[in-house]
Amino acid sequence: MRRIEQFSMHGDSMSASNAYLVTALVSAYNAATFLRPCLDDLLTQTLYKKKLLEIIVIDSGSLENEGVIVAEYQKSFQHIRYLRTERETVYGAWNRGIGIAQGTYITNANTDDAHRYDALELLAAALNKYPDADIAYAHCAFTNRPNDTFPSSNSYLDCLFPPFNSALGMFYCLLGPHTVWRRTLFSKIGAFDSSFAGAGDYDFQMRFIQAGLQAVLVPEILSLFYQNPSGLSLSSNRTIIESREIEAKYRVLIPIDRLYSVDPTNAQSVADAWVEQGNLALTWECAWEKNPPKDIAYAFQCYRKALEVQPGHYPAVRNLIMCLAVQGKWQACDYFVARYPQYIDLAEACARQNILTLISGNATPRICSHLVFTDSLTTASLQEQPINPLSLTEHRNNLGRAFSHIQKAINAINARELDIAFDELENSCSYVEGDAELQLAIGILMLGLGKPYDAQELLLRAYTKNPETEGLRTCLNYIGDRAKGTATNSIPQSLLDMALHIFGDLEYRAVELPTAIAPQLLAGAKAAHNNNLDEALAQYGKALEQVATSNHFARPLQDKFSFIHSIITSSEPEALSPVSISTFSNAVLSDVSRLCRQEDFETYEYAELCRELDIPQDHYERKNWEYYFVAQALREENLLKDGKMGLGFGVGKEKMISYLARHGCAILATDLEPDSTGATAWIDSNQHSDSVRDLFLPGICDYETFASKVQFAYVNMNRIPEELQREEFDFTWSCCAFEHVGSIELGKQFILNQMKCLKPGGIAVHTTEFNLSSDVLTVETGPTVIFRKCDIEEIAESLRKDGHEILLNYDVGGGELDRYVDIPPFLSAPDKRHLRLLLGKFITTSIGLFIRKKV
Repeated sequence: MRRIEQFSMHGDSMSASNAYLVTALVSAYNAATFLRPCLDDLLTQTLYKKKLLEIIVIDSGSLENEGVIVAEYQKSFQHIRYLRTERETVYGAWNRGIGIAQGTYITNANTDDAHRYDALELLAAALNKYPDADIAYAHCAFTNRPNDTFPSSNSYLDCLFPPFNSALGMFYCLLGPHTVWRRTLFSKIGAFDSSFAGAGDYDFQMRFIQAGLQAVLVPEILSLFYQNPSGLSLSSNRTIIESREIEAKYRVLIPIDRLYSVDPTNAQSVADAWVEQGNLALTWECAWEKNPPKDIAYAFQCYRKALEVQPGHYPAVRNLIMCLAVQGKWQACDYFVARYPQYIDLAEACARQNILTLISGNATPRICSHLVFTDSLTTASLQEQPINPLSLTEHRNNLGRAFSHIQKAINAINARELDIAFDELENSCSYVEGDAELQLAIGILMLGLGKPYDAQELLLRAYTKNPETEGLRTCLNYIGDRAKGTATNSIPQSLLDMALHIFGDLEYRAVELPTAIAPQLLAGAKAAHNNNLDEALAQYGKALEQVATSNHFARPLQDKFSFIHSIITSSEPEALSPVSISTFSNAVLSDVSRLCRQEDFETYEYAELCRELDIPQDHYERKNWEYYFVAQALREENLLKDGKMGLGFGVGKEKMISYLARHGCAILATDLEPDSTGATAWIDSNQHSDSVRDLFLPGICDYETFASKVQFAYVNMNRIPEELQREEFDFTWSCCAFEHVGSIELGKQFILNQMKCLKPGGIAVHTTEFNLSSDVLTVETGPTVIFRKCDIEEIAESLRKDGHEILLNYDVGGGELDRYVDIPPFLSAPDKRHLRLLLGKFITTSIGLFIRKKV
């Protein structure tokens, strides 16, 4: 069971007992070789020389002489503390250090990494400047040498992190390895989960996103990250498994309005955001890997979320079908084509088995805002001095960083992908926060993109900082007139001229472009305004040719000018062009193990299953959810078709047999021998089968088909016959059966044993009773047992040790029926509500397990 420690922290202000600006935590276990250079690295920090850095070494039961080394340093250097504990994870050690730290801010210092001498001062300065930010982080460089030093000849990859982006944070740990935390952050979201071995910082980032908090990027390489081949990050499969569990959990828990700036009550905006997140799952880039595996399963989940919010949302339908098509799952494509017959183009593409391209939502939402610290100084300019205001040179550096996004923007413009261009424009804008004139110019461009409310938000921020900026009031008035319907759709020429003037002035002030290119820039802008796109591109091209080699920051700023032309050619934003998906990983669509929740009953997939099984759709019965969980898992794995073999345990008289036969599966259905202990109760309640005829339910499929597809055998789930353990089945399943095998321990053994019946890569889908009341007390033996979370975790750990895959999510849901508990006697009625129930003294529900056998 995961453990998140809670801390009671006080404010950020320094006091007599809180005399340090930063506390650096050094977790040491058998790290004596690295400890001396690690301490030397921290002692050279500018903050230490100013007596503002505290160093705490936490020795986690090391077998080496770290304590002796620290004692030596303590004789010569103040502000170093030492704590020895029993063996624990690095996150447990950090938590101990956090509990005794005296710094306003706290950071971790890995024993084999290194910092630039001003790193901690710059990161602390970023948090000082941005009180709304709780974390500061920076770029780093990968090195193959432990305890490397700046400047490094051993670094081989500059790891450039993006400004904090909650949506992207759902894919990897983008806060980097050397973050600085505001001390009060731990009072907001708790400390690190000490039960993690290597992914605790990823879990912490997810909780950070879930809480809607903010981080600030210092866009400079401030540390060297040693790629230790035997370290936790690179050598442990457990870290990978933990990361996948974390993603599965928080992708369900974190609402979409934590990832995108959308109104959660606006179905269109929410659906667009889910589509955008799904697209990101297929196109995301990592700071250290340009082509990471595409997360098709998560993309599919996002598109389905969009359809739940707004049924028939075309981009979601199209992209969902594309996800299936790239995996060759054309039968599943046909299923969705049939559900949405209004989209003839999709039906035709699937009929020809043409793989579609990815498209965006109708109105791409903005990512949640991010911060970039623009006061950071170069190594040459700091030199032991306090942090100074921005100089002109530093401002130019920030412009260079701001326009690093513009090459992508201009590529998007040329492809008519204006929504992507808009995102890049926002990213670049964040680097020059506080420049009211530049914000005015960008606000005008946003108007041209058809984003008046985004423009208004930006312009209001600029207006509060500098209301005297010429043109701000004019632009805000124009937005108000548009909202009232009293303005024309086209942007007034005066505002466009103002944007050109601002960018031109900025260019001469900060970048010093050759004045010879000004005519081309103005000519290009005018040509674009007159809808002469070819002439505009030609003029911008001439300007680019002249400055490409003459000024380092000229070209990206020229791209900013080029950006203008597409925006002012149309009063309405153009439709987004398709983005081709060229490569996918071997990932397959699957589900995660999860609890029964109300939201599943309100999906189209559930409605479709109800139609096929002749179940009332408004009958909220957890038994029906179990059918849904099994059916959806098999459908998404493309197992509902001829040639696929399934093995069912404890089937009784369930409807799944007829359903699977209808879809062409060859089924071996099994049930307990009639003379076995416990069989009498099932026979008396008419929930036992002993022949194929007993299993048949008319109305789902005809008997001739059923009899040709289904066989029956007696099987005791505690003694699965050897002839069934020959890896012959594509899938196995059971619906609330293995809680009846006699005990929790026997249930665990059943899950492990039935894996032997599956082909390599096969799927096991089982549901059972789950204890919502306690992770300690439960019913452990008897006719019906109730599995706790700790029991499910133990099953999962055993499966993983055998090489199998299982992801777990314990989200209980947020619907009204997720909080309603049915009590005995349990009645059957048309309006039955039976998701949670009281069994003895425990509140229970169903949990579905989805397991993939190792290949």
